[in-house]
Amino acid sequence: MKRLPFLAISTLTFTIIIAACWGPSKRDASNIAISKIDEFRKVKGRLPDSLSEAGVQDDESCPCYCKTGDHSYLVWYGTTLGESDTYDSETRKWSPGNRACVASVANLIDDLVDIDAQAPALHSTAIVRTFIADNSPSEFGGVIGSVAPQKFPQMTELVRRGVSSLPLLIKHLDDNRPTKLTVGGDFFMFRYFSDEYDSKALAAREGSARLERDFNGNYTVRVGDVCYALIGQIVNRNLLPVRYQPTAGLVANSPIEAPVLIEEVKRDWADTDAKEHMASLLADARQQQFVGIRACPSSSPVLLSRRVSSAGG
Repeated sequence: MKRLPFLAISTLTFTIIIAACWGPSKRDASNIAISKIDEFRKVKGRLPDSLSEAGVQDDESCPCYCKTGDHSYLVWYGTTLGESDTYDSETRKWSPGNRACVASVANLIDDLVDIDAQAPALHSTAIVRTFIADNSPSEFGGVIGSVAPQKFPQMTELVRRGVSSLPLLIKHLDDNRPTKLTVGGDFFMFRYFSDEYDSKALAAREGSARLERDFNGNYTVRVGDVCYALIGQIVNRNLLPVRYQPTAGLVANSPIEAPVLIEEVKRDWADTDAKEHMASLLADARQQQFVGIRACPSSSPVLLSRRVSSAGG
């Protein structure tokens, strides 16, 4: 599948952004976020679902936030690769180290069954360019009247966690549980299952025939399909379980229907650790092959800046 380059990023800019995200000023920004979260809870009687709901700009940089219960939460920011300082609302104290939210990766994957609207990489009538782990608006274009893609919190959090999500996401590629999202309908003149795969190697696969198996009616997106899309978000590859094909066509690249996709993902990413993830992102940056912006490869989900430009990389 032809890669859809989105942003070209130089190694120098890449490094500067990471250093900035881990700077000492993040403690001040985090304390401001904590104040706004507590103010929101006092007014609304509940915790915000995101930093943006609390009035904090929730974009590419620290701090990060997650709820650990109905009345408790964590706020953290990265200090060094794989390490963070974390604030616990229950103790009202900062402490070093990585503390995961109570919601495990397995729980978040279970929650994918609740997806009930078209989303990035799961849109049947539009091409969507975005990185779902930040809160920036999606850029999308397609058929006139296409609905805007939604970002679901369970998808966002899985991508925020970066490589720590990968093992279970890969394990669930054959998860046949249906979501609440069904695509298709009378609009489409043709529909088919395929096995389009954006490989880790920048060179496209050669000598490999593409699957094109027609189907009729609607298709209900499976949990495994969503996992396929989320892996693509984390590793900076266009893994599109649902996409639009001009004119009036629907393509479903489902690992359920095309198990070869599972083998391809395992071959490229099954043993990826934080260091290898970083190396892959830097290689993409040097070759100007960014389809979106990716999470820094640490268990602390620091995000790269969307507002970067190429210096010839």
